[in-house]
Amino acid sequence: MLSNVRDAPILLDTAHNLFDRFGDRYDKSHFGDAEDKLRRLSDRMTSAATDPERLQHARLQTEKARACATRIKPSSNGWRAISPGLRQTFRKARKAYLRSRQNGDSANFHEWRKDAKYVRYHIELLSRSRPRRLEPLAEELHRLTDLLGEMHDLDLLSRALQRTKPKRAAEIDALIEHRWRELRVGALILGHDLFAEKPKRFAKDLHACWRNWHR
Repeated sequence: MLSNVRDAPILLDTAHNLFDRFGDRYDKSHFGDAEDKLRRLSDRMTSAATDPERLQHARLQTEKARACATRIKPSSNGWRAISPGLRQTFRKARKAYLRSRQNGDSANFHEWRKDAKYVRYHIELLSRSRPRRLEPLAEELHRLTDLLGEMHDLDLLSRALQRTKPKRAAEIDALIEHRWRELRVGALILGHDLFAEKPKRFAKDLHACWRNWHR
């Protein structure tokens, strides 16, 4: 609903980061037309997303969600309240990793990013149970979601170039593809380590941390 508020400035930031990364190969001034068109697109996206009617709708939806959240009551206590969601979240993220490894299109990596973030949130909430083990795990998951997030930003930039059709678009697309492939390799290497275990084993290891914490 309000994703354009986030995506609009990301377009320019991603373009600048890309041009800086490959600045030794290209003169950034060559991409002035692309920057101008991306800025105008960003302004239009922000204006549309912050339309008063849309903001009012977003506010009402947020209030409904907050009201629903206050009525949620766990059906169990302790580990039994945590375990099912943890296993389900990890299972979903692991499947998303396997799909991304087998069919590496942008949609699969975007879904993996979202699912990996949910796993990260679980680990961050549980990290006090065994900080030496779980805090590094949370950091690795954060690294993964950062890589996947940059891939998503590059996808947004690529689609924006298709809309704005700036000069030298083909050159910029080549840079996007190069960087995207670099990030893909890094993400899959991290994913191999983070999602090697099956969900049952993963939950069992965390349960052991929980038991030791509550002795």
